[in-house]
Amino acid sequence: MTEKYMLRRVQLTGGSTLIVSLPKEWVKSVHLKPGDYVVVMVQPDNSLKIIPAHKRKEAHESVLYIDENMPPSIAVREFITRYLVGYDVIKVVFKGKTHEHRVALRNVMVKKMIGVEIVEETVDTVLFQCLAKPAELPIRTAINRMIKVSHYMLKDSIKCLRSREETLLKEIIERDDTIDKFYLFIVRQLKSVAMGMLLPSEVGLNDLRECLGFRLIAKSVERIGDHASRIAEVLFEYTNPLSEDLAQKIEKLGARICDTYEKTSLALSKYDKVLAHKVVDEVDKIRGMEENIVRELMQSEINVEEALTARTILESLKRIADYCADIAEITVNLSVEGALEKEGK
Repeated sequence: MTEKYMLRRVQLTGGSTLIVSLPKEWVKSVHLKPGDYVVVMVQPDNSLKIIPAHKRKEAHESVLYIDENMPPSIAVREFITRYLVGYDVIKVVFKGKTHEHRVALRNVMVKKMIGVEIVEETVDTVLFQCLAKPAELPIRTAINRMIKVSHYMLKDSIKCLRSREETLLKEIIERDDTIDKFYLFIVRQLKSVAMGMLLPSEVGLNDLRECLGFRLIAKSVERIGDHASRIAEVLFEYTNPLSEDLAQKIEKLGARICDTYEKTSLALSKYDKVLAHKVVDEVDKIRGMEENIVRELMQSEINVEEALTARTILESLKRIADYCADIAEITVNLSVEGALEKEGK
């Protein structure tokens, strides 16, 4: 098709129904026939998007070729990319000595992906299929689960400041895989919406603006999980307990951030912009608390290893607070957009 814009006259039929003819070239290119259905989606600006119904139902398949010269890390990234783009079936073709690559793909499938299974395997091919459906895990539900897991990761990490519990610290670090699973699944769904393969309503959201907001929120929650895991890693590596005074100050800061994160979650779930504004103000105060602890840390005479451990933990806690503020600001935007949409109606 050479034309990007085509003018069509709105016609009246049956006395009350308005119709518009579809461009002939477009009909041919998408193989539409009389009697076929199209999906008509209302966009945020009240324009319409038309998608052939059969196109949305087709199983999208991709083939990934891997040989022994490709580093396993690249093979994993290529595999994840196809999952995120929304392919239902990923056929991986191996050539040469690629046992390490197979193991890496299996591991990432188990640890990082929801609903992906191996449905067929031969000497040189493996067929992966995503069996999870969007309706089974809507965006809001997935976000809520991410928040709950990351919140308890943070609380448990703070518990280990005084008493170093190796088993709990290892478990916290492993929980980050659960966060990643939800995050990748959310990104997969939102990409499918952006590409017209799914409607926003099919992933539990109202429109494309909300999809963009939740894409940013998902990333912030994923980063909170990373920093909670990072705190656990640092505490696991540092075999000595933090000094009593320092541990007490970091605990107080951590408890306040946990409370702020809980308020952030509540504001998001209710689109409560008043509470969201309070979260942003609270984060400003938390930054001041963190700066005071760092200043005192710099002036103290503790050993270098303990100082570095404490500094890393404080930095992660500050980052978590910053992500809470980011989520709260997006919540304000979404609540305002929702109010504007209601006013427009």
